[in-house]
Amino acid sequence: MESEKTVIGNNSFDILRIVAALSVLVLHFNGNMSVNIPSILSPYTYFNGVTIFFVISGFLIPYSFERSENTKRFLKKRIMRIYPALWISVIISTMFIFTLYEVPSGKNAIVYFITQFTFLRFYTMDWLRGYGVGCPNGALWTIFVEIQYYLFVCIFYPKIKNKKNIYWIITFVISCSLNIIPYMFRKYIPDNLGKLYGQTIFPYLWIFVMVMFIYNNRDKIIPAIVKYYWIIFASYFLCLILNINTDIKIFHFSGKTTLLFSNTISIIEFIYIILVIATAFKIKIKRWKKDFSYPIYLFHMIFINVAVQLKIENIIFAFIFVVVSSLLLSL
Repeated sequence: MESEKTVIGNNSFDILRIVAALSVLVLHFNGNMSVNIPSILSPYTYFNGVTIFFVISGFLIPYSFERSENTKRFLKKRIMRIYPALWISVIISTMFIFTLYEVPSGKNAIVYFITQFTFLRFYTMDWLRGYGVGCPNGALWTIFVEIQYYLFVCIFYPKIKNKKNIYWIITFVISCSLNIIPYMFRKYIPDNLGKLYGQTIFPYLWIFVMVMFIYNNRDKIIPAIVKYYWIIFASYFLCLILNINTDIKIFHFSGKTTLLFSNTISIIEFIYIILVIATAFKIKIKRWKKDFSYPIYLFHMIFINVAVQLKIENIIFAFIFVVVSSLLLSL
C-alpha cells in the first residue's frame, strides 16, 4: 500500500516563522534591555527561534530546489529573496550609528563597511563597542549559514536523495561530529577562530541533514508524526520541564549550549525538530501573502540598539517601539 502524498504547500510554516522571529526578538530585547523575566515565562525557553528557522529552511529549500529549472535560477531566486532587504537593514543600521554615535574614518570606515556587508559581520571593532548593545546587528549571523545551506543543497542533495538510508545515516553521523568534536576541544580553539567556525554551516549541519532526510521521506514520515502529534508534543514539554527544573542536563550529549554552538545535539532538540515539522502539517493555516517574519528578524536589533543608545527606560514603550518600527519597514 502506497503512502499518502504529502502536499507541501498545505502547512503553517508562515505562522511558525512569525513565532520564531518574535521569539528571537523577545530573547534579544530581554537580554539587552535588562528585563528580568524568569526563563519559565520566556517564549524562547519553549520555542527556539533559530532552530525553527533552520528547520523550515531545511525542509523547504530542497523542495524549492527540485521545483527550479536549474541551479543558477534557484540560487538567483534565493539570493534576491535575502540580499536586498539585508543590505537595506545594514544601510539603516549605519545611518543610526552615524547619527546617534560616531562616523568612522580611515581604516575604521573601510573595515566597518567590509565586515557589515559580508559574512564577517560577527567582527565588531572596538570603536563600535560603545554604541547600543555593542554590536550593530548580531542577529544576522544565521543568514550566512542559510546561504551555505543553499549551496549544500545544490551540491549534495541531488547526489544523496535517491540513496539508501545507510548513506543518510553516515552523512548524519559526520554532520553530528562537526558539532560535537569542536565542542569537545573548544578550550583549545582561539576565540576569533571559534566565532568564525560558528558562522559556518558545520555546527548546525546535523539539523539541516536531519530535516532534509524527513523531507526526502515526507510521504512516510509526515503522516506518522502528525498521527502521533500529541505524544511528540507531550514528550517535548516533559523533557523541557525536566531541563528547566534541574541542573543535570540528562538529555544533552554534547553539553550545555554555548555562544559558540547555539544548537547542541540533544534528545530534546531531536524531539523539537520533529515537533516543528509535525506542527506545520498538523495545524494547517492558509499561507500569508506577505512575510513579516524576515523584516522582524532583520530590523529588530537595529531598534533595540537605538532604544539602548537613547536610554529609553520605559520598557513597554521600548518594546512597542522595536516591534512597530520593525513591522513598518516591512510595508
